[in-house]
Amino acid sequence: MHLPPLAEQSQGMGVPMKTEDQVNQERLQKYRLLRQQELLHEAAKLHQLSGELQYYLDKNGSAILSLDMLKKAEAVEKLAHSVRTKMKELQ
Repeated sequence: MHLPPLAEQSQGMGVPMKTEDQVNQERLQKYRLLRQQELLHEAAKLHQLSGELQYYLDKNGSAILSLDMLKKAEAVEKLAHSVRTKMKELQ
């Protein structure tokens, strides 16, 4: 069956079709990019919190810890675990 020239051009619109593998690869790349951005954000937060803890300890010594500092230490621990887990997923 022969289609008129206009109909032949409009079928593909000049855009090549992507295979399922190509679509999956693009999704994986986008996922990895988002995870990397999350890692950078979490690493920056981890750096900030650990700096605050270091400053507090330098100023007050390790003999006295406030409740706020204990909460920050727990947040550092959770963030470090999250960063490690996400880094493993990206391998």
